[in-house]
Amino acid sequence: MKCYHIDKDSYLLIALKHCRIISSVKIWFADATFAGKVLKKLKQAKIRMRCLDLYPYNTEKALEQAFSSFPDLTGMTMRPHGQEYFWSGLDMYSFPKFTKMDTLMLDGFNISELHIKFY
Repeated sequence: MKCYHIDKDSYLLIALKHCRIISSVKIWFADATFAGKVLKKLKQAKIRMRCLDLYPYNTEKALEQAFSSFPDLTGMTMRPHGQEYFWSGLDMYSFPKFTKMDTLMLDGFNISELHIKFY
């Protein structure tokens, strides 16, 4: 496992050239715009991953960007970061319909069948 801290999304493709096989990608992000840029770069590089792990620091989850970039994703892990969500959790109101997903791990999210919309 290699961990890279990248200040600019343009450096991502350079870092990916050093990885022989990529099975899982983990993205920590403070806003969905940054996560969207990273996901777009991963798609541009034709990365074929089995699992995408998203760790938002606020209420934006970047699920729409993940779905539009990788609709055939088979596994996903999501856990909010930040002290304000440790005890209370983060509300989730929608989730895209990944047709090939067989593993989904949500930790620290509040989900209610009355409130969540699957699209």
